[in-house]
Amino acid sequence: MNDLTPVVHVKDGTVLANSRDVAAIFTRRHADVLKSVEVLECTDNFRQRNFSLAPYFDAQGKSRPAVDMTKDGFTFLVMGFTGKEAARFKEAYIQRFNDMEAALKNAAPKPDPAALGMGLQEERNWIARIKLVRDVHGSDAARRFMETTPLAVGDLAYLDSGDAPDDSFRDPFGCLEHLIRHVVIRQRTVGDLIDRAALGAGGDEILMRIGVRVAPAGETTMIAVAETGGWLTEAYRDTDWQAGGWVMGLLGLAGARPAAGVDFDGRKRRAVLVPLAQVNRVDRYED
Repeated sequence: MNDLTPVVHVKDGTVLANSRDVAAIFTRRHADVLKSVEVLECTDNFRQRNFSLAPYFDAQGKSRPAVDMTKDGFTFLVMGFTGKEAARFKEAYIQRFNDMEAALKNAAPKPDPAALGMGLQEERNWIARIKLVRDVHGSDAARRFMETTPLAVGDLAYLDSGDAPDDSFRDPFGCLEHLIRHVVIRQRTVGDLIDRAALGAGGDEILMRIGVRVAPAGETTMIAVAETGGWLTEAYRDTDWQAGGWVMGLLGLAGARPAAGVDFDGRKRRAVLVPLAQVNRVDRYED
């Protein structure tokens, strides 16, 4: 076994565990956990209420199967996991479910975005960023990050108490298209400059000034797009991805992932890494 902390998440007000996290905690192959879910001797009604497909993209951008499960579904599944260590992790997981359910029940009321001096889109962008920190680095890191934002109020359960920040996720490829087709200088688009930089024909310096980098830190199959920057803010103004929303938009692309400390012309900044394969799918010019 291991000392990992059980991981749960909230979707549509329901606390769920994911089969990938369950496999990690109980040190089982994910394929074996999925098989155990598949062969559970439960009614169709119970299965529909307590298990749902939750596919994910692997490092190569391929869709892989996974399952979300409620507390009842998790309890039913792990009945067959035996041994002292298994019993310890069953108890820890159920306690994690209970703690999250209590946090949701006792969550502070959702604050008015206007009272915080922001619009709905900006609020949603901040929520999306805090959720990303929580999912990647855990709740403690998310709380620390939340204290530095305009949403420094209440419990983390606030993140799941209102409308989902779905605007920036609505069309991730459209978010990328908007960037690639945007003109930077003398009718040259971001896509033009990326093509030149990838061939070693220049364009790197201009790209880094606007917050884009080809092959960051030797990752030759990726580009990096900064999370912040004046040029990017203007490029995405009055779009679904404004006010930093391009971060969550680009993260919706297969194979994209967050990165810290990317060097943009001597300045270290957080960024989103986007596969060049996705960039190359974009027609450089609109019809």
